[in-house]
Amino acid sequence: MEEVIKKRTHHGHAIQRVRQCHNWSRATLAEKMCMEQQAIYRIEKKQQIDEETLAKFAKVLNVSVEFLKEMEEEQPITNYFINNTFSPTDSNMPIGSTIEKNSMTINSNKEHILALEELKKVYEENVLVYKELIAELRKEIAKLEEENKQLRDLLKD
Repeated sequence: MEEVIKKRTHHGHAIQRVRQCHNWSRATLAEKMCMEQQAIYRIEKKQQIDEETLAKFAKVLNVSVEFLKEMEEEQPITNYFINNTFSPTDSNMPIGSTIEKNSMTINSNKEHILALEELKKVYEENVLVYKELIAELRKEIAKLEEENKQLRDLLKD
């Protein structure tokens, strides 16, 4: 007997997670959707959302309807991009566009990936700068503690 495993999906939570990936507030998404913020809140709480509404959200969030419908509750979003394909000719395709079973493209996010790589590089450079500053501050503290000790010794005498 074949066991059927049902996916744990929640359309509203999928919308919320993609919104958060865009780093948008509910107010920002509401503005883009021409809706009230409270409506976004209510929709993000719904487990099942009708196809027409999902299509509107998918368009604004730049993902496919299937992506929103298939996103599993407990899976990190990055798991959805394991089988990515990149093609310079399809640069306008939205996240999650299915081109074959279990294969999605995120071509429209090439710029985002490059920006993230640049941010990572800047972050790593900043970490090095901060480490150097901390080392310098520790030296300065040690120097000041030594001077403080010498002054205390002078005052004792």
